[in-house]
Amino acid sequence: MDERTSGIAKGPSGLGQEAASFIAGCPGADLRDERGSQEALRIWGRENGHVLTDSLFSRLELVSNTTSEAEVFYNPADNRAWKRTWPGAFGFVPRKNSDSGWSASPALPSDLLWRLLLQNEIFLDDIRVEGIIESSGPSMIIGQRADGVSLVFSQPWIEAENPCDPYPSEEQIGALMRGLGFAEIPASFYGWRHDDGTVVLDAKPDNFIKSETGIIPIDLQIMREF
Repeated sequence: MDERTSGIAKGPSGLGQEAASFIAGCPGADLRDERGSQEALRIWGRENGHVLTDSLFSRLELVSNTTSEAEVFYNPADNRAWKRTWPGAFGFVPRKNSDSGWSASPALPSDLLWRLLLQNEIFLDDIRVEGIIESSGPSMIIGQRADGVSLVFSQPWIEAENPCDPYPSEEQIGALMRGLGFAEIPASFYGWRHDDGTVVLDAKPDNFIKSETGIIPIDLQIMREF
């Protein structure tokens, strides 16, 4: 198992940790290479019976298809948000620039899986990896190959306490992050860093929901240095 995934807390489904472990340690693939990492994800899905079909999403309610990372659906059967990354693309994660600053960088499958595991650990979320979809059509992302793979994951559906005012203020987010031991990163895109090496970017109001149980993060860009 990759050192990053060992001992990490997970939700009720162990699939996320299983997937991250496989991708991080897949023999015979260059996992820092875009094609090698994506092929490892394809192999994992096929060998473990986690290949999904587009017909699954025809039964779900489309919530959003305008983000740069994924399509979002609501599944009433489990009251969860199901997310399908754009074929061949896997969102973004923080990377350190040459000037020691931090910025968002395109993620590989292993990066995204690690990011989801960290969100489960830090924010006590229940993100589950549901499987993959193998695309045969053209990519929606310029420059991506036509036969890209999408990662499908889900997380609990969060209802805003006040639908007319669903997002917390930056001050409320700051209080949450500082309470978890994070310090703000100057001159970054809503960035925070923990002494354990965890870096969070994109922690802006519309990536959180104010629920009856508190402020819940939805989509954050997370990585941890070693």
